[in-house]
Amino acid sequence: MWKKAFLLVIPFLVGACSKSYENIHEIEDSSHSNPIHNLDTVQNEEDEEKRELISKYVEDLEYLRDNLPELHKDISRNYDAQVFVGEMNRIIERANDKADEIFIKHEVMKELAKIGDSHTNLIFRPTRYFPIRVSKFDNYYYITATTGSNPKILNSRIVAINGLSLEEVSEKFSAIVSHESNFALDFKLPGILHQSEYWKMIADNEDFDTLEMVLLKEGKIFTYELKESVSSRVTLAEKADNFITRNETGRIYWQAKIDEDVLYIKYSKCKEDSRYQMEQFVEDVKQEIHDNSFTKIIIDLRDNGGGNSTIISPLYSELENYKNDIDFIGLINLRTYSSGMLNSLSIKGQLDGILIGEPIGQKPDSFGDIRPTSTPNNLLDVFYSTEYFQMSQFFDFIDESDDTLYPDIHIRYTFDDYVNGSDSILEYAINYKT
Repeated sequence: MWKKAFLLVIPFLVGACSKSYENIHEIEDSSHSNPIHNLDTVQNEEDEEKRELISKYVEDLEYLRDNLPELHKDISRNYDAQVFVGEMNRIIERANDKADEIFIKHEVMKELAKIGDSHTNLIFRPTRYFPIRVSKFDNYYYITATTGSNPKILNSRIVAINGLSLEEVSEKFSAIVSHESNFALDFKLPGILHQSEYWKMIADNEDFDTLEMVLLKEGKIFTYELKESVSSRVTLAEKADNFITRNETGRIYWQAKIDEDVLYIKYSKCKEDSRYQMEQFVEDVKQEIHDNSFTKIIIDLRDNGGGNSTIISPLYSELENYKNDIDFIGLINLRTYSSGMLNSLSIKGQLDGILIGEPIGQKPDSFGDIRPTSTPNNLLDVFYSTEYFQMSQFFDFIDESDDTLYPDIHIRYTFDDYVNGSDSILEYAINYKT
């Protein structure tokens, strides 16, 4: 805190008095100029820090320009590598003029989106949020969580945001979200609609702190404004329990006997459960099959976003022994992704099963097996694909032009299912007769 300095002078001579007062004036003038000088100094320091930060961004941009075309499995499959280099040079040239972090990230994300690879993404860490969570049901977007101060909007359907229909919102986000098909974009979009920086990007990096939404709830349309926050926390949600939530154990994979002839297996992530090894799980499933007379086993891969596709292989190898006596059904949806998709293919290819549910969130022939870049300053780190999985070469039910893995039987999980605790996909699978 700057404080004014006071000088007390008791003059004994006239000359001394004049001189003393003159000194006081000099001190007072100097003291009044200090805050301005200090502000200038602070501003100069801030400007210098910003210049240094932008120079570090430029170093990371140059690294991506020079290395990503070589690191990525095949950047030229959907994009011209030389065009990528030229566009990165353009971003580098403009970075110093704009001197804005969001602008730089926006431009990089646009370039990555052109590669047409859902797995090649900028590692983006948002810092500001709108207090909602969004889910997609039946091709519509709903607010499924919010804060206690916004109960009116909970479970309402989004009609428009900031004057844009959801189709227009999707189109604008498609320019900055890495995706290989519209299904991949639909998979990613609900998870980022609450992140303020994304909205700033599609608003051409203008200041942006408000969502103006047109919502539909209980047959009534209304408008509602949300202000951004530094907190991503939401506390209010209404979802009825269903079979899965009533039976889940908190483990990555688990089993439950639905009735005398149906065994249900949930596999929520392609990852080894440290508390319940896959080897033990396979033994438990084997014992359950031995102790019962199952005619159907349902393997639920909905919402499985991937991981290590080989984790479930021992289970499939065991189940393969029963495929002449037991029917296998796999459940999939838009959030079945990456290794989750690969494991879905094995239900058909290895277990001679069928898939029921909704199209998944990626193409069967697609990039994957991601690695992180190591940019000099870790400001623009990117996950990139090191492999291209051409599954159409191994499965005759896939064509290389397919934009998703379609289920054999298309059944929707609806918003009514969500709020009422029902599950149309699982119920259909239980009752399905071969």
